Amino acid sequence: MLSRFNVSSDIKRILSNFSFLSLLQIVQILSSLIVIPYLIKKLGGDIYGVVVYCQSIVAFLGLFITYGFNITVTKQIAENSTDLLVLSKLFWGTIFLKAFIFFLIFIILLISTYIFPFLGEYREIYVLTYIMHIGTVLFPDWFFQGIERMQNITLVMIITKLLAVGIIFLGVNGERDLLVVPITFSLTMILAGVFGVFIAVKKYQMYLCFPSYDFYKEQLKGGWAYFFSTITANSKDYLNTFLIGVFLNYNAVAIYDLCNKIVKVLVIPASMFSQAVFPKLSREKSLLFRGKVEKILMIYGIGIALFFLAIPKVFFSSIINGLDFILFSKTLDVFIIMVPLLCFTMSRGVLLLIAFGEPKLFSKSIVYSVLVYLLGFGCLYLFDSINLINLILIVLCSLVVELICSSLYGYRYITSKIN
Repeated sequence: MLSRFNVSSDIKRILSNFSFLSLLQIVQILSSLIVIPYLIKKLGGDIYGVVVYCQSIVAFLGLFITYGFNITVTKQIAENSTDLLVLSKLFWGTIFLKAFIFFLIFIILLISTYIFPFLGEYREIYVLTYIMHIGTVLFPDWFFQGIERMQNITLVMIITKLLAVGIIFLGVNGERDLLVVPITFSLTMILAGVFGVFIAVKKYQMYLCFPSYDFYKEQLKGGWAYFFSTITANSKDYLNTFLIGVFLNYNAVAIYDLCNKIVKVLVIPASMFSQAVFPKLSREKSLLFRGKVEKILMIYGIGIALFFLAIPKVFFSSIINGLDFILFSKTLDVFIIMVPLLCFTMSRGVLLLIAFGEPKLFSKSIVYSVLVYLLGFGCLYLFDSINLINLILIVLCSLVVELICSSLYGYRYITSKIN
């Protein structure tokens, strides 16, 4: 009877965290999709493309700040959820370490804007956008995910996102208000971070402590594989944005960004479900449970892709005023194919290789996919075939390679160890 109660409790906790994680991500992405048509209309497609271009580069730099902490620290917190001393050390040590990386990257970015003309042209936008990473340093989503209490910060993020949307609609009325965009997003993200820390300290007694040098060394060493995997995995997306800006134009950047955000909205349920079950899989390492999770992800990914491929693209015409509608339609069709691929790679990568303690194998599959992407780009460059659709197709090819590699590694190594 007790075992049944525990199983029920686990399921309730997973469903609760899944719901709050999904709500959080939906609000984050949908708030962006609500703002995009307005910004395109008020700033114009090309100027909005500049904003997106700057945001993409700054977002890539943010990966260095988060390092691998969203995986490694979350896992450590899940494993030590009843030890207040360990939790406090992990909480403050992670924030201090992220703050150090933040200032280091900021100095490099500032120097780069004076060295490279294409960065210096929009120095103010880069700097004002980068300031939002103060919020990245503070916002303890990894802490609340580890203790499986995501409801604590969901409301905070919803309020700050809605606040940002309101300021954008009131404060941006033309090109002259361009800087209002990065300032708004930065200030609201910082506000979310401050409230997140306040909740952790007030409600969960995360008392201030200063870990030793060995703690930081251990965290950097332990998170390296995940950091490397994250950088390589995301490099394709950010590099694509960078290449589109260099070889094509900022209007194409805007189309790419919009399609990318639509796909991210569609993947949210699968991503949040994966995050919700990750702590349980990390603790129990149950292949049976992981198999059930994968079936859910498979059904969702394939179903949602088929559904959106059938939707007439005229449905999106109202949100792309100022952009090339034909190019947008073709781009979105190719992007939608990524949905099932991303669901599969979540299951075979994060929920198998990482959750079962094989981050190096996960990193290998990511490296091979990036090599395929770079090889594909090299071919496009040599044959003078660089266009928006082709750049997305090589990302699709790289995802297929990642899926194949993670599947082979997962079932060859981990299954044999468990059984």
